[in-house]
Amino acid sequence: MSRAWVQIVAAAGSGCLALLAGCVAESVSRGARVEVGAATRTITPRVTPDGKAVWLAGFNPHRQATGVHDDLFARALAIRDTAPGGKTIAICVVDLVGFFRADVLEVRSALETRGVRLDAVIVTSTHTHSGPDTMGLWGPMPGVTGLDAAYNATVRDRCVDAIAEAVSKLRPATTRLALSTTPGLVNDSRLPRVLDERLRVLAFDDATTGAPIATFVNWSCHPECLPRTSTAITADLCAPLVARIERERGGIGIFANGAIGGLMTPGGVRVTDPRTGDVVLEDTFRHAEVIGEAVAGLALDAIRTAPRFDPTPIRFRSREVDIPLENDLFRGAAAIGMFGDRVKLLPNGRDLRTEVGLLRLGEATLACIPGEIYPELMFGGVQDPADPAADFPSAPIESAIDPVLPRGPHFVLGLANDEIGYIIPRREWDSKPPFAYGRSSAQYGEVNSVGPSAAAAICEALRALSAEP
Repeated sequence: MSRAWVQIVAAAGSGCLALLAGCVAESVSRGARVEVGAATRTITPRVTPDGKAVWLAGFNPHRQATGVHDDLFARALAIRDTAPGGKTIAICVVDLVGFFRADVLEVRSALETRGVRLDAVIVTSTHTHSGPDTMGLWGPMPGVTGLDAAYNATVRDRCVDAIAEAVSKLRPATTRLALSTTPGLVNDSRLPRVLDERLRVLAFDDATTGAPIATFVNWSCHPECLPRTSTAITADLCAPLVARIERERGGIGIFANGAIGGLMTPGGVRVTDPRTGDVVLEDTFRHAEVIGEAVAGLALDAIRTAPRFDPTPIRFRSREVDIPLENDLFRGAAAIGMFGDRVKLLPNGRDLRTEVGLLRLGEATLACIPGEIYPELMFGGVQDPADPAADFPSAPIESAIDPVLPRGPHFVLGLANDEIGYIIPRREWDSKPPFAYGRSSAQYGEVNSVGPSAAAAICEALRALSAEP
């Protein structure tokens, strides 16, 4: 019988909580030796009736921005281990549909040129579907790029500014880590139904004054509460999530998306408006507000009672991964320049080069995934046996990533340092008729994936990184 429902609730088991308690006790016994800084920069594009067109990404082409509902940001967090030989890292999250590795490499290079010395720089995207087309796929019409190279350059500059300021603000800090879940706040729009409802939170406070420095929230959901016809720039549910964190706790709020493939979405999520008691209509700003604020509330509740956590030593490992570009639409888009100079094939004319990474903050591990990975590839639950109508029903099941990560709490940073699209289990790949589950058409996903070989390459690279001493 096929496995049609798997729910990932990693924090619910007593074994996980006991493990976290042990990690925290061990960390506290070592004593805090960390410095933390945070900063933001606005990256909202200019929208005027007579100005340059801003094409919105994430849904369909020919969606020109007509106004701004809320600003987009680059939010940077810097963390330093002050022990001899300790590392300093920075994470910068941008309110964008995605940022290619070429842009991330230029951010790193610019920081070095400025003299900002870091042992690792991670740039991730929230994946809002109401921000500028920074990739080139959503222009005025199919086949015409929506990429504005000048805007991407501005975003890179603002990332560098935010990271540099965060480093300049490094100061002794204490840390708390909380694990929770978000039941009923995210849906899965694709079979087999595999949910990631995990919520991971890091809270950093000034060690001297106790004032909040930053709150880092990690959760998995597409920011796509607005309808496909919306033409307002917005960070979607990320904006109210971060706003409530900053309003009620203080400091800088940072939201990083997780394992959102498969497809983790607010679509179909029924929430009640706390103001009126009525069910909130979907495809509205209020839907985004209620979901974002609810996630923030759960994060705030979890962190209030969370124990101290020592995020040192800091360690970072990464590995380049070459993946075949098997998607003919993407290959054609690259050939006609829709991606600008942001995507280039390797000399073999077949592969793309991306990267995966593992960031260790004490006993916590942050897996850096260069796209939208399906939760079953992270946590397990690839359909077995496969639907016989799938394209590769006998393909080997990729080994889940989470079980091989080092001991301790785990975070997933999706769209980290690249955006290669959906990372789909090979035996769930379904682009040719007859279609799985008796459908008359393919489910959504494959059209925005580099191809069915990506999953094994990404999973194997992360397994190899995890096995390194």
